[in-house]
Amino acid sequence: MAPTPNGEGGCQGAEGEVRSQRIVRLNINGTFYRVDPDVPKTTTLLSFIRNYAKLSGTKAVCDEGGCGACTVVATVRDFEMKQFKSFSIQACQALVYACSNWRIETIEHLGDRYKGYDSLQTRLHMFYGTQCGFCSPGMIMTMHGQMKSKGKLKAEEVDQLLDGNLCRCTGYRPIVDAFKSLAEDAPQHLQEKLVDIEDTYKAMCPHTGEKCKGSCKPKDENRNSIDYCSDEEDLVIVEEGELGASWYKLQNLQRVYNILSKKDPRMKHRIVVGNTGQGVYKEDGPYNMYINTTSIKKLYHVSTKAPLVIGANVSLARVIEVFELTAKSWQGYQHLENLAQHWRVVANVAVRNVGSWAGNLMMKHQHNEFPSDIFLTLLAVETKITIADAAAGGQTSTVTLEEFLNEDMDRKLILSMTIPALPENTHVRSFKITPRAVNAHAYENAVFVLRTDPNDDFRVLTRPTVVLSGIRSAFVRATETEKALYGKRLTAKSLVSFASQVLGNEIKPDDRPIDSSPKYRKELAQCLLFKTILGIVGTKADAAIQSGGKDPETSSYPSVIYLLFKRSQGVFMLAVIEVDPRVAGRDIDRASPIIIPGTLMTSANHSDGSVGESAIEGLTEEVHASTPEGYSKGLWPAIHYSHYGTRILLLRN
Repeated sequence: MAPTPNGEGGCQGAEGEVRSQRIVRLNINGTFYRVDPDVPKTTTLLSFIRNYAKLSGTKAVCDEGGCGACTVVATVRDFEMKQFKSFSIQACQALVYACSNWRIETIEHLGDRYKGYDSLQTRLHMFYGTQCGFCSPGMIMTMHGQMKSKGKLKAEEVDQLLDGNLCRCTGYRPIVDAFKSLAEDAPQHLQEKLVDIEDTYKAMCPHTGEKCKGSCKPKDENRNSIDYCSDEEDLVIVEEGELGASWYKLQNLQRVYNILSKKDPRMKHRIVVGNTGQGVYKEDGPYNMYINTTSIKKLYHVSTKAPLVIGANVSLARVIEVFELTAKSWQGYQHLENLAQHWRVVANVAVRNVGSWAGNLMMKHQHNEFPSDIFLTLLAVETKITIADAAAGGQTSTVTLEEFLNEDMDRKLILSMTIPALPENTHVRSFKITPRAVNAHAYENAVFVLRTDPNDDFRVLTRPTVVLSGIRSAFVRATETEKALYGKRLTAKSLVSFASQVLGNEIKPDDRPIDSSPKYRKELAQCLLFKTILGIVGTKADAAIQSGGKDPETSSYPSVIYLLFKRSQGVFMLAVIEVDPRVAGRDIDRASPIIIPGTLMTSANHSDGSVGESAIEGLTEEVHASTPEGYSKGLWPAIHYSHYGTRILLLRN
């Protein structure tokens, strides 16, 4: 475990000679460390950094990839692009044996009081974003990973990049402002604030009489120039005995097949890429055999023409990039933009950087109850996966994702997925309903795929796809609802009520204490179906409900919305007033409402939590004769009122 000089331990020599590698070596902050075979195979990179390398700046908190305190930056070979790439990872998820020949940077590498601080460190300090300081190293390393990978930072990216970093002091504003001030498009008010801060922040150096630059010694400009080990030889560490665990890092698929085909049926093995599933199912294992496939170039393949084929080792982050590029340039793949947006709220940045899509599917295979967004979205767009059978010498077969769930994967390996183009006028709509915007398990996931004829009142031309998760462990596809929608015109007055009732009768959510109520999940699925249909028919829908088909992010409505409550004689009143943000701080009865016809219901809070009686005085009943479809009696019983031109929805309980 001690640091070793560069060039020892089985790395590539100066002449390009490759020697057999039997021990794991990795580079941490410019120093090579040896991982001896007596280190347990379950040892995480976080544990190694803190307990063996004795670097305590990387913090240990959740141990499940959810808080970001353990974030470090890794530089590894990119087999797709044939170069090195850098990105942030959560050290509590990565197994140290899987980090063989990696270069790791921790917060200590960026700077300290002796060498001088990095701009990310000083900026966070200058904006008073450190607060208690415990989570600061992880946040800084997340930003460092982005800047090292992309070479620049944009202000709009900061919020997205911090989706996996929690601040338990809850003071996100100075943290976000600090990092946005480093962006190439930093807001003007942050640039002006920075000038004022810098003038008072920098102390005078007693040696030079000038403002302190952080260090009197010149920085080592070559400290980022570190030799890398070779990845051209198998790494095999075999342990005998009933409790022993063997580790294999293999260079080609045939060697993987050989290991799997000879495996004792009683032995439990794990294919290792990012190992991010450990944060979800901590009790999986123990394993007798670990097979690391990150050096197999074939598993990083991405096709350059239709159909889209993506190798099993490709990370979620890279798949999102591929989806976005393909949606812009390939005919029949525009729906992948929708999937890319959905995948961006799966887990967090550090998990998506290393977690593979195939690993996510294997977690779904082993735990059918796992509400996998990846499985659901790929299933909806008719993805097929290619599997190799090691027992048959690597013979391959192609299966649908539903067939995959019933496949015996003991001696098999996922090789790739193939996503076909979809016909014209095929609408794909996916939803992830969560307690938080990011980094949260969903109450419910849903994907709807309908091919329609816009010239025939949006008649459904082929059998649609309706898939949901979060209902119950064995439930995936709403087949009866698919049958009910097939051949129907989406503009028909009775369709929404009919299809919603079929869906409600079919899904039957289970009742588990850790989930939201069955009633909520049932009605949520019905609402998402309703929203999908509204989004497809667009202006063909009643003007009073067209806004229900739009996503909030794309709506042009004012951002400040007030919700009024009044309960009287068994009636629960929801009054919607959409207010110009410029008057958000004024009392609601003196505000100037911007009334948008057709808006029925939304959710938000009054700025001070109160509701003045003056806001609901003079309420006069005005029952609308034409109740919008989907709000019919028996489904969402409602009466509509008008209050000074503002729509009010009364829900009877």
